[in-house]
Amino acid sequence: MFRILTVTLVMLWTGLLTAQCPEGDVTISSEEEALAYLEKFPNCETLTGNFTIGPPNGQGATRIEKLPVFEKIKIIKGNLTIHKNQWLKVAPEFPQLDTVGGHLTFKENVDFAGVVAFPVKAVGGDFSVACASWKAFIELRAPELVRIGGTLWVNANLSWYSFFPKLKTVGQAINIYDQPAKISQLNDFHQLESCDRINLSMHNKDLTISGFEKLKNIQGLDLELKTSGSIQMGNLKPDYITLNGLPSDLQLNFLKGITSLRSLNLYEMPSDALKYFPNLRKVGFAYFNSRDRNSWGAVGNLPQIDTVNNLILG
Repeated sequence: MFRILTVTLVMLWTGLLTAQCPEGDVTISSEEEALAYLEKFPNCETLTGNFTIGPPNGQGATRIEKLPVFEKIKIIKGNLTIHKNQWLKVAPEFPQLDTVGGHLTFKENVDFAGVVAFPVKAVGGDFSVACASWKAFIELRAPELVRIGGTLWVNANLSWYSFFPKLKTVGQAINIYDQPAKISQLNDFHQLESCDRINLSMHNKDLTISGFEKLKNIQGLDLELKTSGSIQMGNLKPDYITLNGLPSDLQLNFLKGITSLRSLNLYEMPSDALKYFPNLRKVGFAYFNSRDRNSWGAVGNLPQIDTVNNLILG
C-alpha cells in the first residue's frame, strides 16, 4: 500500500511540474507577452521546445526594449533564440539557466549595445552571437559554460576579456570575426581540451592572443590577423592550416614544431612565409599566393620540404 501511494504521489508531482510549463515552442514578441507568460507559468523550470524572443514566424521585428527576468527557467530542451528586436536595450536575463539542448542564438538585435550574459553550462548545438550594427558594442559573458556541442560563432563588435573561462569542449569549430577591429586581447580558452577547427579573423593591429594550452590536436587552423603582437596558442598540431594576409613581422612560434600537414594554404602572404614552418617536411596539398607579386618567392624555401603531393602557385 505504501509503495502504491509513493508511486501515485510521484506521478502526481511529475504531472504538476509538467502543467507548470507550456507544451511545445514559446515565442515572446512583446513585453506584454512576457508578463503574461510569467503570470501563467511562474514556476516553469523546463521547456520541452524552443524559446524565442523575437517576431512571430521570424518576420519583421519586435519593439521590445526590456523584458522581466525569467527567474525559474533552468532547462530549454530546444533552441534559445533572441533575434530581430530592433529596440532592445537590455538583454533578457535567465539567472538559473543551466542547459540549452539546441542552439543558443543572439543576433539581429539592430542597435543593441551592452552586456549579453548567459549562466548556461552546456549548449547542445551552436552558440552564436552576432551584432547587426558595427556601431553597437557588446560585452559577452558565459562564465560557467563548459560544453558547446556544435560551433562557437562570434561575429560582433566586442569588449573581450575572459568570456569562456571554463569552456572545455567545442564539438565543431570556434569562429571569431571582429569587424571593426575592437578586440585588443583574446586571453581565453585556457581550459579548452577539444575542438575540431579554429578560425580567427581579427583586425586590431595591437591584438594579443594567449590560451589553448590544453588543446593539442585539431583538424584545422585559419588565421587572418593584422597584428604584430604576441600570439601564443599552446602547442597546436593541426592537419590543415590557412594563413591569410599576416604581417611580415608577426611571430607564430607555436607552429615551429609542425613536421607534416595535409593542407597548407597561404593567401596574400610575404614571400618568406614558410619561415613559420622550419621543421615542415611533408605536405599533401599546398597553395601559395604571395602579396609581393613574386609567387616563386613564396616557395623560396621549398627544398626544406621533402614531399609535396599537389602544389598550386597563385
